[in-house]
Amino acid sequence: MQPQLSTQTLTTFPSPTKGLPSSGNAHASPMQLLRYEFRLPFLAMMLGLLSFSCSSETSGTDSSLGERDRGLVVLNQEPAPGEVARPHYYDFGDVSDGEVASHTFKLWNSDRLPIMIEALEPSCGCTVPDVSTEGPTGERLSGRPTDAPEILIVQPGGMVDLTVRIDTNSIRDKNKPKLMQVRIVTDSLNDPYLTLECSLKVDLPFDLVPAAISLTEIPSSVGGGGRLEIRPIAGATARVSHLGPIPAGFTAELSEHERNGAPYWTLDVAALPPLPAGRMRPMTIDVYTVDEAGEALIVLPVRVMVNVIGDIQLVPNRIVLRVGEPGDELPEAVTELKANLDGLRVQITDTRITGSAKDWLQVSTEAVDPDSRGRSASWAIRVGLKSDAEISMSSGEIQLILDDPNMEPMSMTYAIITSH
Repeated sequence: MQPQLSTQTLTTFPSPTKGLPSSGNAHASPMQLLRYEFRLPFLAMMLGLLSFSCSSETSGTDSSLGERDRGLVVLNQEPAPGEVARPHYYDFGDVSDGEVASHTFKLWNSDRLPIMIEALEPSCGCTVPDVSTEGPTGERLSGRPTDAPEILIVQPGGMVDLTVRIDTNSIRDKNKPKLMQVRIVTDSLNDPYLTLECSLKVDLPFDLVPAAISLTEIPSSVGGGGRLEIRPIAGATARVSHLGPIPAGFTAELSEHERNGAPYWTLDVAALPPLPAGRMRPMTIDVYTVDEAGEALIVLPVRVMVNVIGDIQLVPNRIVLRVGEPGDELPEAVTELKANLDGLRVQITDTRITGSAKDWLQVSTEAVDPDSRGRSASWAIRVGLKSDAEISMSSGEIQLILDDPNMEPMSMTYAIITSH
């Protein structure tokens, strides 16, 4: 689609040589020559301005689309009465939980060359953009973020539909305004970047406080639990009914309470020992709700995140010793052995070093606030290099032997890095 060019009437200027004394006139006055010398730069300036004006008109603007040479351009949308036009922004308003909101932005390639859309970058996982345009023979071409770095080619003057879809199921914070962005990256030489924005508020008859149950740093032999509240929003008559299936290894209990004359519910979730150390995959417990008449309403998915730690922990469990130039001070690293159970105290009875650097390292242990038996809930472990060691790049493991025969040795890795 070519923008229509406006026309312009050219002004006729006198010839630069009009009034110039002929070459055969040897009697031209100094004033005639001065007038001629002044006229030349003046006419050159006027012709330059005229050329710029004509160039501006013919490279043109399309009164219905906009100026040329600005990369991908968002076409203006008609604003609501009393509102200011914001072509890069769309407000979905209030959207019911569970719906997929969708909006299409209209874009125009204002460049004189084809544009390659190289990336579509949404600001969050709930937002999925895709683009489409009309091909050379009229067919519909489309692209998605996974097609990067060659998502879609847009011909000069071509139109693009960029559709943004937002899955409200993936939005964790309900009943709050949320802003999403999509950044478009192209190979335009004029303006390669364009950012579009959408906003919405997901309506849910309940608030989850906090938004998820996070069981962080729970000891493997004891387990741990957490709680959230399920609060009806103001004016809502919906109620919590029951829980869905509980994942194996967990317990969940739903209780009803009252605050200021309004009902609310608590959900208590616990992870049962023994538990493998590490971060578990997030899981979901479904909470079923009913309306005022007792009819099934919506299901509230409650996310549960679990991070299990050992009963005894080394923090950090990996150290690096960086050796400088000869004569520099030798490096030292400090780590902590700590008990994560209330009342648990241990004693380090021995250390073992493996790896090629075992003869270069020296390890010392110090109990923090030990009891009469020398046992403590926290130990400082210092690892350094012997002054007479012939040091080279190396790595290995340090084991700490504990006084409790039922406990495995605590291990940490080390690495020695040299600059020479």
